[in-house]
This record gives sequence, structure tokens and C-alpha cells, in this order.
Amino acid sequence: MRKRSKMLKMLAMALILFLLVPGQTIWAASGKVTTKVKHKPPKDEYIPGFRIQLDAKIKDKTALLVTRCYFKAKKDNVFAFINMNHIDDNEYRAILPAPWVNSEFIEYLFVTLNNNKQITRTQMFKIEEAETKEAAQWQEAGEVKEVRIDKAQEIVEEYEELRKEIREKYRKKRPKYQIESQDVMAVLTELDEPLVSLNGFYDGITVSQVPPAARYGLMAEGLYTAEQIVEAGGTLAVSSNTGAASAGTIEASTGMSTAAIVGIGVGAAVVIGGGAAAGIALANKDDDDGDDDSSTVDPNVPVDVGDATELHFVGTFSNRDPSRPTSEWRARTTLNQGGSGSWEEWISGQHNSGNLQWFWNQSTSQMIIDYLTGATFSGRVTGNTHNFTLSGSWGDGSPGTIIFTRQ
Repeated sequence: MRKRSKMLKMLAMALILFLLVPGQTIWAASGKVTTKVKHKPPKDEYIPGFRIQLDAKIKDKTALLVTRCYFKAKKDNVFAFINMNHIDDNEYRAILPAPWVNSEFIEYLFVTLNNNKQITRTQMFKIEEAETKEAAQWQEAGEVKEVRIDKAQEIVEEYEELRKEIREKYRKKRPKYQIESQDVMAVLTELDEPLVSLNGFYDGITVSQVPPAARYGLMAEGLYTAEQIVEAGGTLAVSSNTGAASAGTIEASTGMSTAAIVGIGVGAAVVIGGGAAAGIALANKDDDDGDDDSSTVDPNVPVDVGDATELHFVGTFSNRDPSRPTSEWRARTTLNQGGSGSWEEWISGQHNSGNLQWFWNQSTSQMIIDYLTGATFSGRVTGNTHNFTLSGSWGDGSPGTIIFTRQ
């Protein structure tokens, strides 16, 4: 069994490599790429301790369902990402966590998904760290390692003292694109491996993993190695029929449940018993710490979509098509936590069923449900978590609308 499993993994990796070879069209969505991104990277070097604000103009002839900024410091080999905020018209904004001293440089790029299921990515951009006296004097802690609990407070105080010193000294001297904020920000990852901290950053963050249906970065060439793609379920993307388009149109102008302290490194978090110190908050990637976040959500109380999280949509819904009587078509959809689910439908008495993948983008109030049969319904949700409408396309490609009513 072990030998067979290894062979299957090798075949899967070979398939991923084949699909990523330039010129192959297996992943390409039908039609010309319609997404255009304009971004002017900052000219000034960044000062450690302040967040980085990045603005971009993103246009598409169809609706944009997802806009993301993927980023990492030199000292990390894994990209994390944040969902960009839609500021005005075609203006989008990304706020990156504050880099730490000796992070050296930050790499980032933008990834989008439009209503035609085309995924585009920009070229890679880089911002260098400014030379500071503090960085020259700072003694790096090296690789991520465990630290004795009785030393935790001492290390936290050392980090905080340096951050305070930098902010006071450079508050008026920092580049315009850098901002100061105390708010805890959400950072996301697509990989199955725990992302306990972001090497090269020191900030107040929560880190969580997106469901398989929302791992669009796996289809953006060059973000991950073939092995990382396979480990993260990249082969699932093949069956989802989501196309990855080239960037030719782009214009550039884990939760901790032990008492160990893990992640003391260059800008890493100090984690104690699953909690957090020094203003660093961490989220369990798979909620395998035994905590049930769903206990804070009452399924019997409808919530306006503007305030809804993924957990508010978890449940079973009856479906109807406003253009057809229920005697001709009706269905039932179950949305599970983590992006999985199931469906069943009755078409003139005939019964069909299967599985689905879904994703909820709280910042844009948009939902994507891939029924894995060719039918995909996605777009901005209106209403509340007990009764909402979603438009998309049926399995034959024709446009359609589904009304969801919680059972």
C-alpha cells in the first residue's frame, strides 16, 4: 500500500508539472482574458514595524469575485495572502502585516478570479527593507524553535521594546505607503501545513486556512512548488473546471494546543498554550484544537449577509428556481463548515445527488458554489442567512438563479 501511494503521489506531481508548463491550454478558461491590473510599486524602502499599504486598479468586463494579494518575506518559502478591499470603482487596496527588522525584502503579487472563472496573476513585485541602526544591532533568533516557558515574558518584552523604539523614532519619517494600526488583521493560507507565524513579520494577526474550493493560488503559476500543490489538494482544481489564465494582460506601472512556546524567530509570534502574547493572535487552521467555533452562532437567528461569516451559512437549504414551478425543479443544498457540502435535486420526479465545494468572501459579500457537475453559482449575495438569492449557470451553461431558504 505504501509503495502504491508513493507512485500515485509521483503521478499526481507529474500531472501538476505538465499542467503548469507554459503553452498548455488544459487549464485555460474559454475566451480572452478580460482582467487588467495596474499597480505602481512603492519606490521608497519600508521601515520595519509599520504595515504596508498597496493600491491597485483592477478592471474586468465581467464581475470580479475574488481579489487577493499574496506576499512573503525573504526568510519564508510559503506565500500567505489577504483579501483586498474594494475602495472605489476600480480601486482595490491591500494592507500587509508589519515586516520585522532584518526581513530584508517583501515579495508580493495580485491574483484575481472573475465571473467567467478565469484566474489571473500579476508579475512579482519586491520592496526592500531600509537600512536602520536598529536592524544592524538586532540579534536574530534564527530558525523557528522551541523556547523555555520561563523565558517567554523576557522575549516578548524584548520584541515589544524594539517595536516601540522603532515606531517612536520613525513615525514621522516612514514612507507614505506605510501605516500604523493596532487592529488585528486576518491572514489566510492555502497550504495544509501549519502556518503558525509569518517569518519576517511581527504584528497582530489571525492565520487561518481557506477551504479547497477557494485555493485559487494553486492555479496561479509560480506561487508554489509542484509538491506543495499536490499536498494542498491541487488535483482537486482540475475537476473544478476553474481556468488559470496567463498574466499577459497585466500591466505593471495550526493551532497550538500544547504549553510549548513555538515560533521565536525573525518576526515570529510567541504562542503560549494555544493563546497569544505580544498582541499576536493565531487561529487554528482546521479547528482541531477541540474548540467548536460554531457554538457562538445560533442557526435559528437570521443574520444580514453584510455581517455574516462562513459559519452563519452552515446548514441545509431548500432551493427553488424563480423561473420554474417546484413540480418541475426543486433541490436541497447542504453547506458544511470548511467549504464542503452536498446537494440533491428533483427534476420532474427524477432524483439526482452529489457533492459540492463552496466559498464565502465576507469582505465582498460574495459566494461561490461549485456543484462539481458543471453548474456553478457565484456572485454577490443579498438578503440574510435564512433567505438569499444567488445567480450563476446550470450544468448546460445556461444562466440561472437559485433561491436558498434555510430548512
